[in-house]
Amino acid sequence: MEGGNIMPYTWNANLESGNARVDAQHKSLISLVNDYEQALIKGANPSELIKALEFLVAYTVEHFSDEEQLQIENNYPDFNVHKKIHDEFKRQAVEMLNEYREQGFSDDFARDILIVVSEWLINHIKGMDLAMVAYINRKI
Repeated sequence: MEGGNIMPYTWNANLESGNARVDAQHKSLISLVNDYEQALIKGANPSELIKALEFLVAYTVEHFSDEEQLQIENNYPDFNVHKKIHDEFKRQAVEMLNEYREQGFSDDFARDILIVVSEWLINHIKGMDLAMVAYINRKI
């Protein structure tokens, strides 16, 4: 991949929510993003990259569902806003997958996907997810 690494992400205390299940899923998501980046750097073929991307998207959707269930169980007051943001990211992810299927995979497109997904994920964890878990932890 031309241009080298985007930036492998490392799990650290700034990303910890204190909820074991949420943190485990976030760690897995970060690992999947890093795996996708490594596949790009190593020049994996397009079919391998799309499989990695499809798995990342599927795992993200599963994680969102688990998070939303946790919010419902705890009467999280920002549930609708949080779900709307999840839904928008899912829509964007499906668009990226469809674009690949229609137009093919280029290095630039693969890199753009990595940037979009990794930046969104880190910002979402640090912002909305930490706020959500803080609310839930106050209730306990």
